[in-house]
Amino acid sequence: MDLVVMIVVSVGIIVVIWIFAVKAKSTENVENFEKVRRAAQHGDVYAQYTLARIYADGKGVEQDKAEAARWYREAAGQDHIEAQLILGTLYEQGDGVPQDDREAFQWYSIAARAGNDKAQNALTRDKWRALAARLEHRHHTEETPIPEENPQEIVDSQIIDNYLKKAQEGDLDAQYNLGIIYYNGQGVPNDYKEALKWFLLASQQGDADAQYNLGIMYGRGEGTAKNREESIKWFQMAAEQNHSEAQNILRRMFDKG
Repeated sequence: MDLVVMIVVSVGIIVVIWIFAVKAKSTENVENFEKVRRAAQHGDVYAQYTLARIYADGKGVEQDKAEAARWYREAAGQDHIEAQLILGTLYEQGDGVPQDDREAFQWYSIAARAGNDKAQNALTRDKWRALAARLEHRHHTEETPIPEENPQEIVDSQIIDNYLKKAQEGDLDAQYNLGIIYYNGQGVPNDYKEALKWFLLASQQGDADAQYNLGIMYGRGEGTAKNREESIKWFQMAAEQNHSEAQNILRRMFDKG
């Protein structure tokens, strides 16, 4: 009987010791987490990356993919290459962020230019080569409607027909390119209303260049009545996506009051 009591007492002591150890470890983890969080909030890039990993893995905190993506983005913005690579993966998979191949391609490209082997290898996939070709084609065909005079480059009617077909199916780049074509009168009569229509559709899909162009057109009253509030709205949407020209225009507008 005494032996049984001794065993029970010993087990009880071990359980108490284990409980205190767990509590101590838990307290230590909380303190460490708070230190990392404070450092991240003060701009420490390594703390931001560490905090992102903590939220992604759910170690010591409730797993939060959106919060993880937020801190990966903060670290990536400070040139943390691994964070840039992970952001590309998150956007490609729609993990904690809206799925966005163009955003994924951007972060893969940034990491690849910094020498990250995984990002470089990722960009060799057919998917990204095709997207790169589309963006390169768009770069060579677009004429941003800022200058008062734009080159009257002629666009083949077959190309325009292809753009129309794709744009009506929701293709973002085709919608944007049609806006440029109608704005400049390239192969079609100049038509600001039609340009506004296609820029609006591209803008609603989140295209910063199209949003910027809408800001220009509403500010000038091209294809629509002049509307300063609407112009500012579209400039702000583009600026929030780090469109530098939109940011500069907003800065000048607000400086003037």
